[in-house]
Amino acid sequence: MLDACRCQPVATATENQAIYPQQRSQKAGLGFPICRIVGVMCLASGGILNAVIGPFSGKGASEQTLLRRMLDTFKAGDIVLGDGFYASHFLLAALLDRYNRHSLILLKKHVVVGT
Repeated sequence: MLDACRCQPVATATENQAIYPQQRSQKAGLGFPICRIVGVMCLASGGILNAVIGPFSGKGASEQTLLRRMLDTFKAGDIVLGDGFYASHFLLAALLDRYNRHSLILLKKHVVVGT
């Protein structure tokens, strides 16, 4: 099962501000750094199988980009369960074609699948 969240790193140190910038709507120096966590969980046990932490915004910060760093976590015969953020042709094709994994992904309203 896939899921993601955003959170505030432990310290608001200058190093964290550089890696995990604050939201654009906040004035410089007044906000807290924000990061994104994407995790792969076992639906049977609830255990975390793998997780990646990245910046909340900017290049390489999307849930799909972070997930691509963990695709090798899935084993043959696994079924990947995810929400609408993972409903992309490229991700689904990569799971099925390259990794031979099936998926169950909630589609967004505007996605048309066959007729």
